[in-house]
Amino acid sequence: MTRRHERILWVLAALALADLSALVTGRGAARALDEAVALTAASEVEEAEEAEPEREGNREAWPCEGYVALTFDDGPHPETTPWLLEELETHGLRATFFVVGRQVERFPELARRIADEGHDLANHTYDHPDLRQLGDGAVATQLRVANEIIAEATGVTPRWFRPPFGATNDRVRAQVGANGMTEVIWSIDTHDWRASVSEADVVAAITAADDGDVVLAHDRGKANTPGAIAAVAADFEARGLCSGEVALADEDDEPILGIEGLTVRPWGSD
Repeated sequence: MTRRHERILWVLAALALADLSALVTGRGAARALDEAVALTAASEVEEAEEAEPEREGNREAWPCEGYVALTFDDGPHPETTPWLLEELETHGLRATFFVVGRQVERFPELARRIADEGHDLANHTYDHPDLRQLGDGAVATQLRVANEIIAEATGVTPRWFRPPFGATNDRVRAQVGANGMTEVIWSIDTHDWRASVSEADVVAAITAADDGDVVLAHDRGKANTPGAIAAVAADFEARGLCSGEVALADEDDEPILGIEGLTVRPWGSD
């Protein structure tokens, strides 16, 4: 039964109650009906609030003087995604996860957790190919199938897309736009996927970020990235930086260095 049907039954019950009240208690039928209708209206307000929650904003406990977009590619992964989410939650940070469709198929519960904990989910293709080596139809399939899998698992339809390896061209971008997304590259690369890159190296890379930067990191099973979050948060707090979300730039926005048409804003402002 839908909520609309429940409200209709409320009104019908109110009419019956009004007639019975008038006969048994002598109380006015109109008064009984008004009370029932008031309860119905309250139910409608509660439903509207549940259906359209306000977008959550920033969580940092310190004043924000600038915003850095933290982004994590290649997940979800059972060894690092839970740890990474716990670290982000503990330190009040939010991030965008560019997930791979095949990984979401394998671990849908982790994709749902990413969304449920207030982070953004974005498209990183179905199985991480170099899209420049594919024909237009194959590129479109990579994007579409990944979006369908993400939406089925989480209810989120991605707005953002990141090409594997950052490998893109006009042909790829055309398919991205045709699938309703905007391509997002990065301004700072942690290189955290490399075996030689330590936790300290990841901290050094991310803390080199400043207002408006987009940081590329990974969620693919290596401990160096989730292990760096506490130190990153401490650095951000000391410098008045907060985690921000990628957004389409307006005329007055400062664009991301090298990323035309995009900016970084407080969470919930886009």
